[in-house]
Amino acid sequence: MIGAKGKDSYQQMRLNYFLAALGELLQHMDGIDARYALALPAHRQFVDLMLDLPAWVRAHLGLCFFLARPASDGSVEVGVFPPEGYGR
Repeated sequence: MIGAKGKDSYQQMRLNYFLAALGELLQHMDGIDARYALALPAHRQFVDLMLDLPAWVRAHLGLCFFLARPASDGSVEVGVFPPEGYGR
């Protein structure tokens, strides 16, 4: 399951989006063997918030993040954290 949230210009709204997305994901988790992800804009505040989650929590939940940003050619670049095999 992947939950996605959009970009907002207000710092508090980004925090609210992050916490809401994380809460929604936690409520919909249905198995310990599943892997879960959140898709977020590649914004510094979202990166800081995801890094603030303890690594053991991310590992225990099987949680990763997709960070997306517009590319210069009009496409979308997507990065994944943690990278495959990180902490597993």
